[in-house]
Amino acid sequence: MKKLNITMEKPTRIKAGLYKYKDYSIRCHGYYPPDKCIWWEAVNEKTNCADYHNTTLRGIIEDINEYE
Repeated sequence: MKKLNITMEKPTRIKAGLYKYKDYSIRCHGYYPPDKCIWWEAVNEKTNCADYHNTTLRGIIEDINEYE
């Protein structure tokens, strides 16, 4: 079974919990007790709308790549 060669751009780390990726600002909102996980949010810098939410940074980057 072959692995897919998917080259993913890496997000630029601004400070702890804040990253820039393409036209998005990705922020860690921290631990959310009811869901028992950490939530990340990607805000489009052009429209200032929170377009993506995910429980991992990698997952949110995959979402951005999939739908952009």
